[in-house]
Amino acid sequence: MCYHTRFVNGIAKHPDLQTDPSFVDFLEVDSDLPRATSTSALSGAGVLRLFSRVGDSLGKITYKMDESDAVITLVSLRTSLT
Repeated sequence: MCYHTRFVNGIAKHPDLQTDPSFVDFLEVDSDLPRATSTSALSGAGVLRLFSRVGDSLGKITYKMDESDAVITLVSLRTSLT
């Protein structure tokens, strides 16, 4: 038995869902069901594009600090003294 059949049988055993009008219509429909168009899985390329966009966004909201900043100078001075 394939996992789709086991899944549908599991739903059919649920006391509330077995009488749900949408589920009953799904089981009784004679024609092919329409394909889902608004669902998609993330591909490897899609994940890379996502990370690239996040990196671009972070680059836009951050700024490069000048290395002569007083805090960096104090930390460097303190480390060189110890």
